[in-house]
Amino acid sequence: VGRRDVWSWPFPEAGTVPRRLKIQGNSSTGMGTAPGIWNDILVALVSLVPRELWRQRGFSEALANFSLPMVWVTDQFVKETHAMRVEATSPDGRNCVCVQTHQSFRRCVAQSSAEFVLHLLERRGFWGASPF
Repeated sequence: VGRRDVWSWPFPEAGTVPRRLKIQGNSSTGMGTAPGIWNDILVALVSLVPRELWRQRGFSEALANFSLPMVWVTDQFVKETHAMRVEATSPDGRNCVCVQTHQSFRRCVAQSSAEFVLHLLERRGFWGASPF
């Protein structure tokens, strides 16, 4: 997958996962695509479309449905791959990083989140492992 430009994106997992796991500190999410033209299109859309529209499920679904054919055609040439990197840093500076790639976006997110949570639980002392 390599290095990609990313920018902040309001994925709900950035807020819900730390709350559910009772993790303190800050969290953020970022997003990037390849080929880079998709990044440029998304940046333009975010700057042009009022934030209130993005909050409306119907608008987001319509935009996703509109873009599906274009994404499908592009994927025929560059192939579809999704990657997710999750990183956490403890107050004393220790960190944990998980990188997952998959052909399916949903599976990539689900596997990355699950593996990262399992790793954190192991480091916290669950299942007899050392604490985080």
